[in-house]
Amino acid sequence: MRDVTAFRPRELRVAARPLGALPPRAIVRRALAPTPFGACTIGVLEGTLAWLSFGEASSAEVEARLACTVREDGEDLVRPFAERLFVSPRASLAVTLVGTPFQLRVWCALLAVPYGATTTYGTLAADLGDPRLARAVGQAVGANPIAIVVPCHRVLRAGGSLGGYRWGVERKSELLACEASEGTASGGSSGA
Repeated sequence: MRDVTAFRPRELRVAARPLGALPPRAIVRRALAPTPFGACTIGVLEGTLAWLSFGEASSAEVEARLACTVREDGEDLVRPFAERLFVSPRASLAVTLVGTPFQLRVWCALLAVPYGATTTYGTLAADLGDPRLARAVGQAVGANPIAIVVPCHRVLRAGGSLGGYRWGVERKSELLACEASEGTASGGSSGA
């Protein structure tokens, strides 16, 4: 079992920016970084984490999703973020979320899902004011640009099954198991 204690930053500072609202010369520095889950693509924007995906994400994908310029010279900038996420337990972290207004609402709602707990697409939709938006919530969850930190892996189908996960249901299951085992070991519990 992998240790995921660092996935709970001591302090998380979130800036939410509507798609297209980044400055015209906004640059995301991108690089691959080793993590307990294999290589991850990490993108840094103005000193904040703006992208985290499992495996390699192309510059074109990051540019299209964040509507910015991507440079491949981010190795020195990315390393401290990888360390804060996967090495230094409970480190502070600043993130910038870039998406449509609806995506930003969904991603901010995801940040409220407690560590080790789960929710459903329908519950998130109801929390946002309209339970009929479960499919739209699912699409927004699937478009999350910052894996683990914005915990899209904590969202299940209405019946409690895992459903899909952009980086594979095996990884989703592993992340949930890591969080559940840590909660059990520390006396906590996970809820649905």
